[in-house]
Parts: sequence; structure tokens; C-alpha cells
Amino acid sequence: PQDLLDVSTRLGKLETPVHILWGDADRFFRVDLGRRLAAAFADATIDIVAGGRTFLPLDHPDRVRAAVLAAT
Repeated sequence: PQDLLDVSTRLGKLETPVHILWGDADRFFRVDLGRRLAAAFADATIDIVAGGRTFLPLDHPDRVRAAVLAAT
């Protein structure tokens, strides 16, 4: 747990762009948490996936695939 806290303090130092996919139907990790995570990075965007839950690759595989391909 301490390692995770230590890493979280260094997210803003990451120099590469970060793109986050976040489901709006996730009962455990709400959208506001995703937005806070994105704000912790120096260069991040967040894409809110309508109807997406915790495991977006299972719920919306085409959307995840498209995002990965767009980033490569």
C-alpha cells in the first residue's frame, strides 16, 4: 500500500501523454475518481465510456481497441 501512495505523488512528473478510459457505470470507481486521476498527470485526457463498468475491455472491447490503436 505504501508503494502505491509513493507512486501517486510522482504521477505529475510523467512526461508522456496519458489517455484514460473510464466507465460511467462503474459502481466501485466513480467518474470523479477518474477525473482526479487524470488531473494528477501533467498531460492526460480522460474518455468517459457510457455504460462502461470496471472491466472496460470486457464491456466495450471495440472502444478499448480503438483507443489503443489510436495511441500507437
